Amino acid sequence: MMIHKHVSATFANFIHTILDLRFIIIIIIIIIIIIIIIIIIIIIIIIIIIIIIILIIIIIIIIIIIIIIIIIIIIIIIIIIIIIIIVIVIVIIIIIIIIIISSSIIIIISSSIIIIIIIIIIIIIIIVVL
Repeated sequence: MMIHKHVSATFANFIHTILDLRFIIIIIIIIIIIIIIIIIIIIIIIIIIIIIIILIIIIIIIIIIIIIIIIIIIIIIIIIIIIIIIVIVIVIIIIIIIIIISSSIIIIISSSIIIIIIIIIIIIIIIVVL
């Protein structure tokens, strides 16, 4: 009987130990699952933060490119306007010079015609008088 009681007690202790081990294993598994979930959540948060940072950088780069393009277009427009103004001024100056030269030529021609007429009249008078 003593042996039977001893075996029973040992068996009960063994079962109890196995149950304790199962409980410990379940707790360890739960802790591991919680740790894995936390790690996954942290990784997802880091990935989301990285994606947001990349998107912000891309948006900033696009805005900078757009600003540069607008500045270049404005500079080109200003240069074109300046060139047009310079060309208009040059054309006006050339027209004024042409008008001045042509008027002076007309004055010279008209004065020379008057001189020729006077000379002809003088010649005619000299011929008539003689």
